[in-house]
Amino acid sequence: MVLKTLRLNLRIDIFCLFLFFYLFFHNDLYGYSLSCKSSNWMNESNDYQIAFSVDSIDKPIVNCTETTATNVAFEWTDVGVVSYQIVVKVNGIETDNFTTNALTFDKTGLKQEDKVTISVTAIALPSCGDSEAGTASCIAQDCPALTLSIEGLAENYCIGDTAVTLTAILEGNPSTGGSFIGSAISEGNQLNPGILQGGFYLISYVYNESNGCQYIAEESLLIGGIEGQIIGGNTPITLGKISPLEVNAFSATGGNLTYEWSPVQGLDCTDCASVNASPTQTTTYDVLVSDLAGCSRVFSTTVRVIGENKLMMPSAFSPNGDGNNDVYVPYVQGWEKITFQVFSRWGEKIHDVTATDTANIGWDGMIENRPALMGSYVYVVIVTYFNGSEELKRGHFQLLR
Repeated sequence: MVLKTLRLNLRIDIFCLFLFFYLFFHNDLYGYSLSCKSSNWMNESNDYQIAFSVDSIDKPIVNCTETTATNVAFEWTDVGVVSYQIVVKVNGIETDNFTTNALTFDKTGLKQEDKVTISVTAIALPSCGDSEAGTASCIAQDCPALTLSIEGLAENYCIGDTAVTLTAILEGNPSTGGSFIGSAISEGNQLNPGILQGGFYLISYVYNESNGCQYIAEESLLIGGIEGQIIGGNTPITLGKISPLEVNAFSATGGNLTYEWSPVQGLDCTDCASVNASPTQTTTYDVLVSDLAGCSRVFSTTVRVIGENKLMMPSAFSPNGDGNNDVYVPYVQGWEKITFQVFSRWGEKIHDVTATDTANIGWDGMIENRPALMGSYVYVVIVTYFNGSEELKRGHFQLLR
């Protein structure tokens, strides 16, 4: 930063305003901070102090952006000035010297292997001084054909997948001189689907040679993912009635979804988003939803089937291992919870289970891992039905061998 101060003895208060407009219309205000101050406000003769600062100018950064057998293209960074002084040499001989306000230059009419050197200087105020010259050199030549590819990239990924490492292959060997580009790249050569939203992405690997030749390998990928729920199935139905079920789901890819229901019993469609379920017993249905990226998710719901509130107890059972009537179990429908107890004829409790599923509440005729004796036993059953009512039932049954 350079600070210059002028001291003028003036009798005209508008001098500062005049000076400002003069600099403005002559494009000389770049980098200046101008202030005017009277050191003696009350005196007849005003003593003005005019101060302005001048910022230094950055050197333009010049790059070779394209090269062919007859043409070399350059570009440089904008450092905030109005114009640039350009000097071009071909094979060491100056061919161009001009001023421009552009940020690019193409040198045409070249021969194969001509070396083009460009010098770019940012032009500023004489009092500030021009910038240092930025330079670059390139050789006019057709870029040779090179094989460049990206390895380690699958066609599709799902939200939440773990990160993968990508490798660029140049002429059959790993390339380290380029860079991966794309919003799906988390760091360096890492692709991390776990931090991305669903959708389509383009991955590029850009490799630049010193002669200005640029090579690009590109791959597209799809990141999918499914969100949603099943609507319906929460209200119990009576035997023979229908429970409508609907999958309300969407894919991060925005494409169509496929559906696969199981079990298929009691359903009017097994690959639809909306189905009618009419099972003969309480059933949990699963639906596998998949999207175009191959991502899938399972949603579940349970359809409870109830009949009339009913509790019936068998009069006997025969736990002899023949597969028929080996377990003493209540027959009940329309229920939500059941407590089942068995007592010996002397009042000893030998079985006590509370459950919401009859599959494991029955008595198998064993007492402390030993077969119970034949004879009469007492049961006590307490049932809570879906409608909130309860039923208590006591009675006797026979164990037969």
